[in-house]
Amino acid sequence: MNKFCSIFSQLLQLFPRSEFYRAVKETNAEYHARGSSTIDLSLSLFDWAKFRRTKGAVKLHLILDHDGYLPSFAVITEGNVSDVKVAHQLHFDPGTIVMDDRGYNDYSLFGK
Repeated sequence: MNKFCSIFSQLLQLFPRSEFYRAVKETNAEYHARGSSTIDLSLSLFDWAKFRRTKGAVKLHLILDHDGYLPSFAVITEGNVSDVKVAHQLHFDPGTIVMDDRGYNDYSLFGK
C-alpha cells in the first residue's frame, strides 16, 4: 500500500486544482482507499488455498483510512474471490470518498 499511497500523492500534487483535490480539502470528507493483493501459496503445503490448477493463493482485501494512514478493515479470502464480491459487503458513511482500482468497478456500488 505504501507504493500506492506514494504514487497517489505524487499525482495529487501534479493536479492541485482538480475537482477531486478540492473536494477532499474543502469538504473534510472521509477518504478511504480500497485495494487487494493476491498472496501466492504453495498448493502442496496449503491444499485448501486453491487458486488455479497448480497454484494456491489467498487474497488480502484492505481499506486504508487516510486520516491516520492505517488499515481500517482487512479480510482474507480465497484467491479466486472477486474484489466486487467483497466490496458489496462493505458500507461507508454518506459523503465518504472511496478510491479503488478497476477490480472494484461495479456501477451499483456508486449509490451505496
